[in-house]
Amino acid sequence: MIPMPIQKALGRGRGSITVYPAGTEQQLLALTNIRKHFRDLDEVGFRLWLGGFPVALRFSRGYLNSAAVQCDQHIRNLKIFRDRLESDDENLSDRAFDELNRINTAKISTRFPRRLRKRVGSKNFDGAVRVIVDIATGQFIDFQDKDVEQFTRTMLGIKKVDNQMLGGTLGWLNDSVAPTLRDLSVMLGDHSFCEILQRYSDDDLDKARQEFIELFSGLAYFSNIISERLGKKLPGFSVISEILNVARAIELAWIFIAWCQMRRMPWVGNYLGILKALRMFRVALANQAVSTG
Repeated sequence: MIPMPIQKALGRGRGSITVYPAGTEQQLLALTNIRKHFRDLDEVGFRLWLGGFPVALRFSRGYLNSAAVQCDQHIRNLKIFRDRLESDDENLSDRAFDELNRINTAKISTRFPRRLRKRVGSKNFDGAVRVIVDIATGQFIDFQDKDVEQFTRTMLGIKKVDNQMLGGTLGWLNDSVAPTLRDLSVMLGDHSFCEILQRYSDDDLDKARQEFIELFSGLAYFSNIISERLGKKLPGFSVISEILNVARAIELAWIFIAWCQMRRMPWVGNYLGILKALRMFRVALANQAVSTG
């Protein structure tokens, strides 16, 4: 989980020294911090890799391959579950109503869905589950009504904003989010998670990982800075930080593989460009503070 050191001879009779590559200190600190909260070595190793550190392949591609197999099985089960929700006249069957109503109040042991239900409210949780199922199975078309779209925005941490902000990049938030979610659903339905991974070389995965870090961590970190500079409250990107903090490693792996498919969407490049500019701005501010300090 840390880079291999290089042993250097000091000359005849002087012995040798062991030198670790630059960045090992930061990786060791990150490893120690992760181990405070997680004990499974595969999970620790994957979190290190997702954080941008070099690790053995078993913790990167190996872990992702295992996660993809599990996710594809879950999606097959979700498709069976979704088919069971429909009656012959394409309305929710009585059994489906009972099943969906049960999950509104059922005890949930996993943190991520528990936090999701708290965010959207118990009365909306069944609808949120159905939206997620439709997206994950490639069958999302549109929202049933405005109420469903409203709590879906709450679930995503997205509120309507001025579509001229940030050069129109946020314009899609001002209208229905249905087209964006529909595009995502189609992309996830085109290929299984295993097929998505097979198309990626190790270098491609590293590039996708860097973008993942830039976008998801960056949006959560910079949302307050952007709001202060523009004098307007931006969409609640804190939900992204919330997901990254409470999700299990296997769930993070699923999100990352989905990202490998999502990164082809047009709006992604706009956000990455904004985040790059913001990081340059942050460095400039830091340099200015040092020079005037």
